[in-house]
Amino acid sequence: MLPCSNIRRLAGVFRPLLGCLFLGLPFSVVAQLPAARLDAVFPPGGQTGTRVEVAASGADLDDSHSLLFSHAGILASRTPGMAEGRFSVTIASNTPPGDYEVRVMGRFGVSSSRLFSVGDLPVSIENATNGSPESGQAIAMDSVVYGQATSSKSDFFRFDARKAVRLFLECEAEALDSKMEPTLILYSRENQEVARSRRGGFIDFTPPADSSYYVRIHDQLNRGGTEFFYRLTLTSRAHLDFSIPSAALPGSNRVFTIVGRNLPGGKPFPEKSPDGKPLEQIEISLNVPGDPWGQVPLPAGLGLPSQAAGVDGFDWRLATSNRTSNPLFISIASVPAATEQEASSNNQPAQVVEVPVDVSGRFQGAQDLDAYEFQAKKGQVWIIEVLSHRLGSPCDPALFVQRISKDDKGKEAKTDVGENYDAETVIPGKEYRTDTGDAMYRLEVKEDGTYRVIVRDQAHSRESPKARVYRLVIRPPMPDVRLVATPFYVPPANNDSREMKVPGVFLRKDSTIALKVMAFRRDGFDLPIQLTAEGLPGGVTSPVVRMAGDSRTATLLLTAEDLPTNAVARLRIIGKSIGPQGERRHEARVGGMVWGVANHEQERVRSRLGDEFVVGVSAEEVSPLTMEAESASPIDVSPEGKAKIPFLIKQRAEFPNNFKLRLVGHAALGGAGKELDVDKKATNAVFEIDLAQTKLPEGEHWLHVETRASLKVLRSIAAHREAESTKAESEKALTMLKESQDKAKAALPDLSKQIEELEVQVKTLPEKMEALMKAKEAKAAVDGRLAELSKRHEETTQAKTTAENRLKAFASKDFNDLFFSTPVLVRVTTPKAK
Repeated sequence: MLPCSNIRRLAGVFRPLLGCLFLGLPFSVVAQLPAARLDAVFPPGGQTGTRVEVAASGADLDDSHSLLFSHAGILASRTPGMAEGRFSVTIASNTPPGDYEVRVMGRFGVSSSRLFSVGDLPVSIENATNGSPESGQAIAMDSVVYGQATSSKSDFFRFDARKAVRLFLECEAEALDSKMEPTLILYSRENQEVARSRRGGFIDFTPPADSSYYVRIHDQLNRGGTEFFYRLTLTSRAHLDFSIPSAALPGSNRVFTIVGRNLPGGKPFPEKSPDGKPLEQIEISLNVPGDPWGQVPLPAGLGLPSQAAGVDGFDWRLATSNRTSNPLFISIASVPAATEQEASSNNQPAQVVEVPVDVSGRFQGAQDLDAYEFQAKKGQVWIIEVLSHRLGSPCDPALFVQRISKDDKGKEAKTDVGENYDAETVIPGKEYRTDTGDAMYRLEVKEDGTYRVIVRDQAHSRESPKARVYRLVIRPPMPDVRLVATPFYVPPANNDSREMKVPGVFLRKDSTIALKVMAFRRDGFDLPIQLTAEGLPGGVTSPVVRMAGDSRTATLLLTAEDLPTNAVARLRIIGKSIGPQGERRHEARVGGMVWGVANHEQERVRSRLGDEFVVGVSAEEVSPLTMEAESASPIDVSPEGKAKIPFLIKQRAEFPNNFKLRLVGHAALGGAGKELDVDKKATNAVFEIDLAQTKLPEGEHWLHVETRASLKVLRSIAAHREAESTKAESEKALTMLKESQDKAKAALPDLSKQIEELEVQVKTLPEKMEALMKAKEAKAAVDGRLAELSKRHEETTQAKTTAENRLKAFASKDFNDLFFSTPVLVRVTTPKAK
């Protein structure tokens, strides 16, 4: 008989997992192998020093057991009885305000991330009855409320405001990874509209009298659901718009003019904000982090576009007695910083600058043209660059370069030298956007003289409340590189499909996965870069990869073989280059897709920078297809010789089609690599390369095999096996329990009859009382035994039902995925002369 403790243990383990099976969105009939994906955590934030219960939703979040945050001060736990997918999150009181990444850990590894916001304002959650002005939810000044948009409906919130107390209503959505595009409308108590924000979700309002107001919130396209969450902040705290300058040299102590609203001790600023509101200014002395060759980790939650990966900078907040302000991004310059003088605008004399220089400026309107002049000598080369889009500004800058000369009468003559409107896409790929609206021009000076640079905004947006800042950088070529590592994007199996899904980073036992490393090369930086992965868990290996000097992408492979246990790895992707200044270390920033789309030609593919690169490693889930180099030894070949590269193939699934293997790893193999057709039941494959034709250059090259394969396999072999075992044990236990119950029930009639007889006898024969008591005790014991058996039967039945549901959830499915082999080192060397 299965021990009672085992039945209870099984029931206790599987009962909470039943709901987990339905946590995620339905996966396609033909899909990629399961890898955890997090779509939403709600609420997506909390107040420092408090505890908040959150709900996680997404796909392939089976058996989720914990949350992983990018800050050590945020921890999650699960308490008995807590619904599946829900966690209790504790935020330490010393956690700095900011947006951090959160991931779910479960059977299929560590999920993709979402942003989790930490602040010092009290937090509340939207209630379900705020769907009209009359039932609007009351919120307090200087507080935050988290909500979810409802399709074709609006949310309403009410508050009291005091006369002449300037307040801000801000609805943030995209900055928290939400799909929502919020519209805010502010009404008076008399239902009169007093302010509106169609885009940007920000209202700056000063009440003319003590009164109550209400705000209406909805998605611009009236969409809704768990993916359309938002954060509404009602506050009178300081709000920062921009700094002057917006950049400074690393390692310096610099006085910044901070421009914003409700600044303590602030003085009036001569310009108004893009939304027409008065601004104030204060001066702050800041130590700028970094050194001339260092990199400053970019904050993940500032709403910077993915194109900002090549920019250095940090965020800063103003701490006041009235809470902490919103963050302000300050970038790091590579040449001396200066500021725009507005006299250079609108046909006024151009501002004279000494180059090299990094000028911080602002576009004042659609007709604003800012002009700068500098002296240059023949033979010089100057890189002229405008940064705005990459700073999170809504601007689309253009630049024009002219040579200025004067005739004998002193009349100015202009000669157009060049212009630029948009920089070309830096690195190809749809899953991580690298194209930018910023402009860049390389000026090769043909003759001595005065040169003028004119910058303007091509897409002046009146609705955006963001400051229209820019940096005009005029510098000599300064070759450098910034690296970004992203999960490897697997395109859909259907070549006609335009769907894009967020890639996962899940390493199964006996599998190899790929990471994509992009190099944002600047000013002709053409040094080779050696790439390595640091922080690998036990049983996972990754060879050093060499990114050629003319390459902007490389594939880094991770292989799991003898895994001792499941693991979570926080990786650091490191690049090393050797140049005139010696060896330099370049730590890769982290990037990735935010949301998948059904059609990338019709929908914007959002991507962003992240805090850390996290990989989930499973010792339980095994890859259905393993391809590995037959030998770990390098393969040596001469530049005109032939090389044979053998691979072993192991299958653990049903593959209906033959394999088309592609050998890749170097451009000389062709864009699609060298292809080889292999039978679906093959156990090995051999590639032959004739270097006289392939022209693989001398040196060391890591090559690997890729193949896209259709297969039918259990969604989780380990979980399915566990469920089968549990079902079998439960069925066996139920049979034995039934026998025990029947046996106990069979004893009851005799005991009942015996008690009835003894109760009659005891009336005339008192000495029968002892026998009567023993009979009643025996019957009570049988009744207790039956109750216990009934409870165990109920628990075991529940365990069986749960196991049956898990068998369905982890049953065989049709998948189509991309598989990678372990890499092999090919060394091309010229034989030494004898």
